[in-house]
Amino acid sequence: MNNHLKVNSKSKTSQKLQPDNTANAEELACFFDLSPDIFFIIGQDGYIKRVNAAGIQFFEYSEEELMAKPFIYFIHTDDILETQKEFDATIHHHEKRSFENRCRKKYGEYSWLLWTIKKAGADSVCCMAKDITRKSNCSSGPAAFNKEIATLPDSITDGIFMIDREWKVRYANKVAEQIAGIKKEQAIGKVFWDFFPEGKDMIFFEEYEKAFNTQQPVRFESYYEPLQMWFKVSAYPADNLLSVIVQNITEKKVKENEIKQINERYTLVSKATSEAIWDWEVGSEYAFWHGENYKNLFGYDAVDQYEPCEFWRNNLHPSDRERIIKKHWDAIRNGDEYWSDYYKFKKANGEYAYVKDRALIVRDEAGNAIRMIGAMDDITAQKLAEDALTESEKSYKTLFNNAPLPQFIYDTDTLQFLNANDAAIEHYGYSIGEFLKMTLLDIRPEKDYKKLFEN
Repeated sequence: MNNHLKVNSKSKTSQKLQPDNTANAEELACFFDLSPDIFFIIGQDGYIKRVNAAGIQFFEYSEEELMAKPFIYFIHTDDILETQKEFDATIHHHEKRSFENRCRKKYGEYSWLLWTIKKAGADSVCCMAKDITRKSNCSSGPAAFNKEIATLPDSITDGIFMIDREWKVRYANKVAEQIAGIKKEQAIGKVFWDFFPEGKDMIFFEEYEKAFNTQQPVRFESYYEPLQMWFKVSAYPADNLLSVIVQNITEKKVKENEIKQINERYTLVSKATSEAIWDWEVGSEYAFWHGENYKNLFGYDAVDQYEPCEFWRNNLHPSDRERIIKKHWDAIRNGDEYWSDYYKFKKANGEYAYVKDRALIVRDEAGNAIRMIGAMDDITAQKLAEDALTESEKSYKTLFNNAPLPQFIYDTDTLQFLNANDAAIEHYGYSIGEFLKMTLLDIRPEKDYKKLFEN
């Protein structure tokens, strides 16, 4: 990368940056690591190449998880187009841009971020972001936060309650009432665990106790069997008061489990076949490649991960590219259920493979294409064999037609003529059409019939 900031590969966690000047490098590394703002460096392939500690903490992913997915994966679908426009302006016009969008954290929560981005070198973009989800004039600190929470309207979509060090309930909003099935008038002043005794032997008690003892916020997810619900919990301590935000994530967990099962089936399918299995959300600039077959067939290192669709388009043979892309989109627009085609595709070693590609087009209730699931197969050996057979047949026909002596092809059971060469047509005086209506008996004397049938 031609960026003046370089990463020391020996210490990926520390994200130590090394420009030419060592002293400046240490200062930049310190600023990068200790800044409370989120810092990303995004490569030309759309993947995150560098991330600081604030970014890891905000998104709740590990560094490896963040760098394994394209940046677009973390952006709210309604904000992808505008975000892409901002990046395009930065890349193509070298403009520093500022904009807002919503980004998704690991457990499904979206937050508003204010971004400032600028092109850095020939193939990367430096990005800085601030969390602007909560804009409040109240002073910072746990106590102020708890005061703010206590005055939030009951229309908020998450459950909120407060308990003191004696585990007595001090506050609950309407959503918390609905989740628990208990009126707050019944709960206020009562011991929390009297209503949820099972929780005292689960992670709920452990984490709340930890928050009180350390005076540090805690966050966790857990399934609560009595309510048959999954919860995402954030608890914020302030001396002897604990403010708890509870989000019902049962539906999200069910969907995650469904997706997990689907991906497991894809993995099994990819192991049971030699084809490269791909999955594409229509309109997205990235497709997901399942299993190792894409790498095995074509040599590209995309195993259970996203790859830009542009990469696929660029590796289509120039003679096929326009035709394939047009027919691909025609199938989507025309309401087709399936798409399939043959084309040449460049492999990692520079050679072109003959490919058979086919896909199921998934549509919503309105008939709009929302997803394509496909299988891409290398049929080079089959295509070369077919070409060789075609060439062999062509050579045989040339020899047959140009033979100086009369030659025929006929059915051995019926003696019906199937073909005759030019010498036979000239010798016997029949046209090829007449020959095809005749049998071998028609040009042989009767004395030869017995021998013909014996043979």
